[in-house]
Amino acid sequence: MKSAIQKTLTLITLMLSFAAHADTDGLNLEGDLMIHPDQISTFFNISTDKIKTSSSWDWANLTFTQPYKTAWSQVQAKGPFDIQFDTKNIKNQEVAFTLKWASPSISVGQFEIHDVIQRNMGGVNITLHLDGICSNMSVNLPNANWIVSGKMRYDYTAKRFLVSWKDFQFSMNDSMVPAVDLGQCQSAPGLVQKLQETVQAVTSDKMWLRDVLREGVLSWAQDTMDSLQVQLMTERTVEIREGLMGTWHPKVISNMDTGLIRIAGQFSLLQKGSQVSGGSLVTRDYSENILRAVTESGFVFPKSSMQHILAYAQQAGSLQYRVNSSNVQALKSLMANRFLQMFVWPDLLKFPTTTQFYIDLAGATSPVLGTGRMLQGGGSSYDFNMVMAAHQWAPGGAQYVPYMDFGAPLVGQLSAKIQNGQLALQITTKKLEMSTAFRPEFSAIRKVNTWLSTSLIASSLKDFVNKTPFTMAVPSWALGEGMSLQMRDVQVHDDSFRIPLEFKSH
Repeated sequence: MKSAIQKTLTLITLMLSFAAHADTDGLNLEGDLMIHPDQISTFFNISTDKIKTSSSWDWANLTFTQPYKTAWSQVQAKGPFDIQFDTKNIKNQEVAFTLKWASPSISVGQFEIHDVIQRNMGGVNITLHLDGICSNMSVNLPNANWIVSGKMRYDYTAKRFLVSWKDFQFSMNDSMVPAVDLGQCQSAPGLVQKLQETVQAVTSDKMWLRDVLREGVLSWAQDTMDSLQVQLMTERTVEIREGLMGTWHPKVISNMDTGLIRIAGQFSLLQKGSQVSGGSLVTRDYSENILRAVTESGFVFPKSSMQHILAYAQQAGSLQYRVNSSNVQALKSLMANRFLQMFVWPDLLKFPTTTQFYIDLAGATSPVLGTGRMLQGGGSSYDFNMVMAAHQWAPGGAQYVPYMDFGAPLVGQLSAKIQNGQLALQITTKKLEMSTAFRPEFSAIRKVNTWLSTSLIASSLKDFVNKTPFTMAVPSWALGEGMSLQMRDVQVHDDSFRIPLEFKSH
């Protein structure tokens, strides 16, 4: 039963876009990854279901001093297990734990005894050396009906999460008789029987079992939290699009008095091959009181982060995408209507009606965002203006050649929303004043009729822009078998920019 926290809070690190080398090139955003108790509770609910269906549980190595000095390694408990976590008090860093195990079965890869004992035999003190090794030992306790319960607490102390029991209880069927198979043993003559008697005795001793389970479960929980800390402090990089990378650089972990886990760090964005120089840094501009009020797991960044992201993307050449004219309904209809072409765009008469053009849409200037606001149902919206550039390519012989350039200032609203695993940036504008210019590269191939109805083309382009979002896949982060962490929303608050995260089972 591998720890689900261990599998889980590999918190991964995603963001809206692009890429990064911290503190050097690209754009660097100071921020915080917040893990909220409510989401940790959700995680426990997911992990409980997985543990219940688990067939085995790997334990840490065990050592004992009573009745003899022994060591157990490669210890594996066999299910089925019935386990429950009560997380109603998790905001105070407490988790209640109950394990019911009807017929415990334990296998031990290697069992060793190395001890020196004194015995009085007929008035004479004799020193006995007990040395033996057994492999593939198994202990079965039919109808033992073990019930382990208690409350654990975790604290962040001396740069480490420390787990402790607040209380612990253990009950069992006292009439249970264990069945012990020592496996293959190497020991002095007569010692094998002593080993058999020893294991038989201790596995029937309720107090011994209580101590073993108390320490064993605590060791498992501590290993889990140690692994959690390693995962939270591991740098993560993800490629969103070709050449667009995002890197989260965790720096300092702490536990807040509200039960939140805070990982202060930096998110860096870089477009590979970009000529944008410098290492722009957007510093944290919100207080710890803002972080204390966070209500769900996610990233918290400066409120101006979206403005900086889009400006960097435009300067680095990342804020662009290509469309095929067959996907633009207005152009598709125009290509099919020769009569309409004569009054709107006569040069199209020289192309076959089946011609497909490619259009590259990009920002000619950096977007300027106004005050943002959250939208009902998810996502955020900004007042927005920029100059859009569209570069159209047409077939000219055996290859596509630059054919026409369009330019238009866009003024309106920009919304950002995450839905169905996609980040969508949608522009809404009411009016489009467009300029056009035919490219000399195509004019060199043949004579071009440069007249066209700019107003009608602008109207069609406006309809396309208002209906076609700029999208990119939002990757999820695998958190072990059957679990992932996913970005859920894009939120601009009065004091910060946030990307909530959620645990998903699949």
